[in-house]
Amino acid sequence: MAAIMMAILSEVAANEAEVLRDRILSGLAKAKINGIVLGRRKGTSIPPDKLLQKQSCIVRKLKEGQSNRNTAAVTKKGFGTVVSV
Repeated sequence: MAAIMMAILSEVAANEAEVLRDRILSGLAKAKINGIVLGRRKGTSIPPDKLLQKQSCIVRKLKEGQSNRNTAAVTKKGFGTVVSV
């Protein structure tokens, strides 16, 4: 009896996931038709050469052989920033 109940609940969950996926995709398609642009705006990311210039203190510490976490702590920058450099 429990196996049958689990099978039914599994199918209900799978159906719900499919309905949710369809709703999301149709909403995205409708937004595209209406001219809405999704994602990051153009020009909001820094080119790699300018990033290295801007974060020269991080580059210096990494060239000295410091670890990523130590460099983040010493330069008071985020770990993600250090990793991206």
